[in-house]
Amino acid sequence: MAALTFTWAKSNPTLAPLAAKLLALRRYVSRRFLLVEFGGNHLILAQVRLLQSSLEMTPVKLVTGLPDDVLEKGTPTDPAAMADLLKEMITEESLVANRIIVLLPPEACITKKISLPAHLSRSEALELVRAPGSGVQLPFPIAQVDLDLLPLDPCPELQASERQEYFLVASQKLLIDRLNQMATDAGLDLFLISQGLFCYLGAIADDLAALESGEAVMVVELVEGISQALVLTAAGPFRQTRLSPVRPFPAFVEGLGDRAIPAAMVGIDDNYFPLSDVDLRALAHDLDDAAASMAALAAPLPLKTVYLCGPGSGHPGVDELLQEQVSCRVALLRALDNPRLATVDLPKGLAPQALGRMVGLAASLVG
Repeated sequence: MAALTFTWAKSNPTLAPLAAKLLALRRYVSRRFLLVEFGGNHLILAQVRLLQSSLEMTPVKLVTGLPDDVLEKGTPTDPAAMADLLKEMITEESLVANRIIVLLPPEACITKKISLPAHLSRSEALELVRAPGSGVQLPFPIAQVDLDLLPLDPCPELQASERQEYFLVASQKLLIDRLNQMATDAGLDLFLISQGLFCYLGAIADDLAALESGEAVMVVELVEGISQALVLTAAGPFRQTRLSPVRPFPAFVEGLGDRAIPAAMVGIDDNYFPLSDVDLRALAHDLDDAAASMAALAAPLPLKTVYLCGPGSGHPGVDELLQEQVSCRVALLRALDNPRLATVDLPKGLAPQALGRMVGLAASLVG
């Protein structure tokens, strides 16, 4: 009944102030989250409601045609203007989520594995990395960087030398400041910032938990331009690398219906071109090289599974075609088939695989 009142109040000015106060109260106590992902000239916004063992993602809103100078590396160049747009969308849809999660593309972050003295706490390790002369090389001054460290389980070689491995994620402070300002101006609590490939880990959480020592998997995000791959072991992230690009798969297509299967793209968009043999051979070569390098380590890490995700994984049959050319198992992470996803409101025109980061990240929030 309350939701109906809010909708009705839009056309009843005398009730609008009361509806606004009730909506503000709902937002204050809400356990829902807003997920926002910025692309080259678009944004996707979804409200996620967490249930006991599943989630609802509704509504999902798509805004396309943003000017080229509005975004830089997945962050708004004008935080105040983007905050105004978010507030308009929140008001129009009567969204009650008060916490926002922003999904950053891989190009917004630098990742690498580093080794530090084992006796340091995590805060001390961060302080050491930020100190002059730390030896950690980044493409911009350390004072202009926001850092995070993920401690990894020590390998036997490092235990003997009393060293601890960390997975370092670094982003320009300017980009993070923009997101903080945008959230503040929109009246939202910035709950989390997640980097591209890490968003998918919630989609394979059960498989990761089943990994044994000495096993590894690879998450491959196929996007326009340079594709990215993240190697994971039972201890956590191990290595991030770039792969050969594949032919782009249209993420937004006029006329594409709800829950459309990837094959429906063929014949709808005149700009769609299937994967070529050259594309597949180049990608298979990169995967074989990655597998060989893992097998050549002092403690070999054979690749158990390669998970394909991202808009480029929407190419019909890409997993089957690639499976014919590589030795390890290839699996397709279908965004809408995630077992934790109870309900999703997919906007028309949005290819399902373009929602992969959001679904994966949302799945990781489910208890």
